[in-house]
Amino acid sequence: MQLAVGGSDGILQSFADRMDALHKAIASLAALPKTNESQEEHVLENFHSSRLIRKLILDCPGFAATLWEMALDGKCDVWAQGHSCKVLLAFLESSISEVKDLAKPELQPLMDRGVLKAPENRLVEKGV
Repeated sequence: MQLAVGGSDGILQSFADRMDALHKAIASLAALPKTNESQEEHVLENFHSSRLIRKLILDCPGFAATLWEMALDGKCDVWAQGHSCKVLLAFLESSISEVKDLAKPELQPLMDRGVLKAPENRLVEKGV
């Protein structure tokens, strides 16, 4: 029974705290401004990290909310092209309505204007 309420010695709570810290660390990196001066690719523009962040959005609504609030809210037009667009589209592809609701007011106008483009098969299948 101890496991169901936090594990022995509260170990699961410690894990949850660490995951929250990890989510915030990733979101902090994503919140860095997009610049052409840096030697390194931005975490949202890197092929591999953008896919990892996309997967986290789809699988973890807590991460999606943290990322949206810390890094993307009000800045999506900057990230609507390249690998970072896959990160944005993950919000609309999510099966969790709260995740979609976070982003849809900002992302839908970008889609309507053709700035953000989704692969035809993805969003049509999901009814977005």
